Amino acid sequence: MKTRKIAVPILDDTGLSGKISEHFGHCQLFAIVEINDNSIVGDTIFANPDDHANGCGNLIAHLQKQEVDTVIALGMGAGMFGRCNEQGIKVLLADKERHENANAAISDMLADKLIPMQTLNLCKGSGHCQGHPEIG
Repeated sequence: MKTRKIAVPILDDTGLSGKISEHFGHCQLFAIVEINDNSIVGDTIFANPDDHANGCGNLIAHLQKQEVDTVIALGMGAGMFGRCNEQGIKVLLADKERHENANAAISDMLADKLIPMQTLNLCKGSGHCQGHPEIG
């Protein structure tokens, strides 16, 4: 079976125990999780090279270099969502109440409990997002 790589935006460098960042493109770090045969076989921390600097425009290319095929997010803007879809990167929706850290979200993904992100879950700009509370 092919190894999959999942990116989860996190707030600190504690890996899978890291709290999920509320906005995918503007996080500082990602936990990159390798999955094989529905089990975690490895994880690394990846610094977001864009982190606000370029409006997240280059993030998809950097994730592709890491061979990421799926991302899990609490929130994401329409532009990033569109770029993920264009590049064939699957976007799954995490739940702030249920997924306190990356490990909880990955566990639910492995159990097929996460749903694909939809346009109604996207951030609308100005910090007002459907999938999560206001981001300041």
